Amino acid sequence: NPEDANERGIKSGNKISVKSKRYETILEAKVTNAVRPGVVNIHEGWWIDQFEKGSVNHLTHDIINPVQDKIYEPNMHMNDVGVRLTKIEEDKL
Repeated sequence: NPEDANERGIKSGNKISVKSKRYETILEAKVTNAVRPGVVNIHEGWWIDQFEKGSVNHLTHDIINPVQDKIYEPNMHMNDVGVRLTKIEEDKL
């Protein structure tokens, strides 16, 4: 979202680091109002060789939330994880 991107100095086309507690992946940012503030959307369908480092699967986990055993939840547990975004400065590439 442009609000989040502006706070971090990120523009579409910038290389960014997306880090979770588990791992880091590096990819190209696409800033859009189609994503709500506070949300990062990494579309499915990327092949591992399309990531500069890691992949979306490296960020996630396979721990099932016990609530999902009792209540139907349409979000996949392994695809919902907290991350931190940072712009990668060109001199660090």
